[in-house]
Formats: sequence, C-alpha cells, structure tokens
Amino acid sequence: MAHSIQVVGEKNEIFDDGDLLILLRMMTEEVEKNTGTYGRLKPFAARWKDDCDYYTLGAIEIDLDTLVEEPMAKSELLELLSVVEQRIGNFGDQIPAEILNKRWHVPTIYFGDCQTHYLVSAVEKIRTLVA
Repeated sequence: MAHSIQVVGEKNEIFDDGDLLILLRMMTEEVEKNTGTYGRLKPFAARWKDDCDYYTLGAIEIDLDTLVEEPMAKSELLELLSVVEQRIGNFGDQIPAEILNKRWHVPTIYFGDCQTHYLVSAVEKIRTLVA
C-alpha cells in the first residue's frame, strides 16, 4: 500500500495509507455519532470521508496543519484520538478483515486482518504532530 505524509508546521510523519484509511473511517464515524462533542471537527470529518470515498494513492490529507490553528478543534481531535484508540484496543491484537470491509469500507480497497498495534502507532504519530 502507498504512504501519505502528514505535516504540521516543521514536523512531518509518513503514514501507511491503509492505516490512515481505517483511522479516518473510525474517526468520521465517531464524529458523525457525536456531533455535539466534536462540532469543530465536523467539516474535517466531511473531508476525511471524501478522502476515503475517493481514495488516491499517497494523497490522504488529515489537514492537521489547519486543525491545530484552532485550540478547541485541537482539543476535540485529541479527545477523538483517545476514544478511537480505546475502540481499537477493544479488538485485541487484530481487527478481522470482515469487520474492516463491512463497517469501514473503502471503495477499491480490500482490507486483510489488521494488527491493532499499527493503528495505535498511527494514533501516536498524529498526537506527536499536533503536540
């Protein structure tokens, strides 16, 4: 799978696109369920959904650079990452392909079983970028 680079100021990290696609689907789902909690993330979640629905190799953009400019949006993102990380942990060591492909489907992509430590690592890299 391809890789996408996420940038905040002078900091950048390289992410596996598969990991980002899964995270963005999980994050978007959580924002859509809890718009009262994540109101400032709603426009970002719409873009994340588009990035997943119209996936292009190596072109995923979380838009962290813009997001961190607003302290409340940054705070909501950090809370969202904690919730998503807990949800990932609930799966144990891996998320079965069947769940990934049904619940967090991305057109043109077939996910195999996903080792959760990769997703947790991606969450940690996002936290590092926005810190």
